[in-house]
Amino acid sequence: MQGVHPWIGAVQWYFQKLTQDEGWEFPDTFFFYSDWDVGWCYNLKACPMPALALSKESITGRYDILVPFMSRNDLPLYDYPWSLKENKAFFIGRANWRHSPKVFRAENGTEVTYFSRLHMAQLSLKHPDKIHAALMDDQPNIATPNARMTHAEAPLPDHARWKFVMNLDGVTYAFRLGRLMHTNSVVLKEETSWPEYYVRAMEPGVHYLPIFKTGPDDVLDVLAQYSDPSRDRELRRIAYNAQQFAVRYLRPRPRMLYFRRVLKEFKKLFDQPDGTNANQAFLEEILVPILEARAWGDMNTTYMGMVPFIPPGWVTCNGTDGRAIKRGSCTG
Repeated sequence: MQGVHPWIGAVQWYFQKLTQDEGWEFPDTFFFYSDWDVGWCYNLKACPMPALALSKESITGRYDILVPFMSRNDLPLYDYPWSLKENKAFFIGRANWRHSPKVFRAENGTEVTYFSRLHMAQLSLKHPDKIHAALMDDQPNIATPNARMTHAEAPLPDHARWKFVMNLDGVTYAFRLGRLMHTNSVVLKEETSWPEYYVRAMEPGVHYLPIFKTGPDDVLDVLAQYSDPSRDRELRRIAYNAQQFAVRYLRPRPRMLYFRRVLKEFKKLFDQPDGTNANQAFLEEILVPILEARAWGDMNTTYMGMVPFIPPGWVTCNGTDGRAIKRGSCTG
């Protein structure tokens, strides 16, 4: 699909495949689908109706609706003999580019800002017997002091060679989480403010072990806690649970089942007291005339004059930040 973002192209491909080849039905509805991995809806003016997005920054109150990422997720399971695994925490990737900072309080009480990928690559040099983390050196303008660097990325099957694999935030969320869960290694997941749609169904200690949560070096505490071989059975269970979660929920078909459910619930947001649906009315009264106008070469007819959507129970407040729309009242 020339000129179409790959994320959107992948979703369209599955829409067509499932409707044409397998007879799936999706609700007749209009929606915005963000091609940004940060979402669109940072305030009311940014979204005349709720946008669908792959992730959103939860701290600032964005109100995008999360949907699945449909590219590169038709994966097999990757198993490597447990007894042969490297007993270290593994990560290779690009730097955060000074995004997704995390602030921790030092022993003297001062607050220090960390970037997880850079910090782990630095920690890897200090504790090479416990951590193998490296940053790609293909970004010459990014400062990476005292950090392990590498020339080559690691294919997903190679991740299974390590007992622990780390999921660390990038500029925003790290889409590799669902991919790492296809290995039989234990996922060490950074506590993040960039959730994907499925993470609320995951449990720490069941599907992953949290890191970068209580402090910048807490990964060392986690590794020490599970260093006794007697706990390998527990670790293997966590890795197994993650794999089963991936098989059940993160394959293309369950992802699209979730997407279809989102669209059904999304359309219900526009139900009116008189039994009509404003989204359906928008399709018929606004979108169809725009498409007909485009067919005649009219490029001036747009949707930009439509009234912004306000979810039931929410109010608009003064301000342009991510809290311009709030549930309840502006003073709450």
